[in-house]
Amino acid sequence: AICKLFTSLMEDYFDFKFNIDPVQPASLAKNDSESKRRRSKQEDNEDTEHFLAVGGEIEDNYVDLARFVDNILLRCVCNRLKPSRTGATSGGQNLRRISQLLVNCGALAHGCDYFESCAYHLVEAAYPSRPPPSTKVTLRAKAHFEALKMQYNAILLEGLSTEIDQLLDLSSVDWRATKLDAQPWHAFEDLVTLLEGRFQSLAFLPTGLREGAHLHAFNHVSLAIRMHWRSELRALTVVGLANFGRSLSVVEDFARRHSSIPGVLEALEDLRQITDLILTEPRIVEVGDRKYREHKYGRVKPDLLCDVLGKYQGLGMFTRVPAGLPKHSHRDVELAMKMIREGM
Repeated sequence: AICKLFTSLMEDYFDFKFNIDPVQPASLAKNDSESKRRRSKQEDNEDTEHFLAVGGEIEDNYVDLARFVDNILLRCVCNRLKPSRTGATSGGQNLRRISQLLVNCGALAHGCDYFESCAYHLVEAAYPSRPPPSTKVTLRAKAHFEALKMQYNAILLEGLSTEIDQLLDLSSVDWRATKLDAQPWHAFEDLVTLLEGRFQSLAFLPTGLREGAHLHAFNHVSLAIRMHWRSELRALTVVGLANFGRSLSVVEDFARRHSSIPGVLEALEDLRQITDLILTEPRIVEVGDRKYREHKYGRVKPDLLCDVLGKYQGLGMFTRVPAGLPKHSHRDVELAMKMIREGM
């Protein structure tokens, strides 16, 4: 609709300019003295400097027509699309509105090429006996729309991150559990529900932006868990880690349904490998060997592994380790940490 509106506007403007001086149609822009008086001297200088650099003489009708539509886009459209960060990161409806503005800015950026092409062909058709304009101009509004698109994309991703942080409260779960949970942690089930709803609301986004939002969400989930392990977690047991592993599987299963997006599963793989390393290795000291660790757990970061192992604690003398889980001694854990640090 906007493309049709601006195309019609350019045609009307061009017809108006053409009819001002029918004797000398090539000098249409020279008869624009009244409109020039309405413009400030500063605006005239800015336009002249830009279009002389990219489009040739300022009197050229093609440049004049391109400048006409460019100024309207800058003053009437770009200014109205500037984002307001108030409430930009709260709620699914607001995220959907942000994503719609993101799409609109991208479409308008592409539309600038269409508007320029229309101006070129209008002038070319008006002077069939003369050579067409030798140099094509680029509307300044295109760069503005591209910048607005990037701003809205950043706001969209920030909104996803904020909602994930608000929902994924890892300090409320029992990392020191002594009994296996029958069900995954509610926080992870709620997280999947949130992501599923948000991904559905972003389904109309262009492929690249949609996949980027999905990947950002899973990367942020991984980042939030790693930051909790490093900074907030005080202690964990092998049972608490097993409960985490079961809960992480809920997110992994959801991620597999989006496995066509490159990098989604890999975003969670370091968490899974650290969890499996502690839960499945019968002798934890084996992972102190760098070659063994890198071969079997290639995505594990040594410093993060040491942070997690440093918070490992036993279940106590009178608590039985559930079947299938290892019973690592503090001595073996400390030895493994020492070997890992020496190999870093």
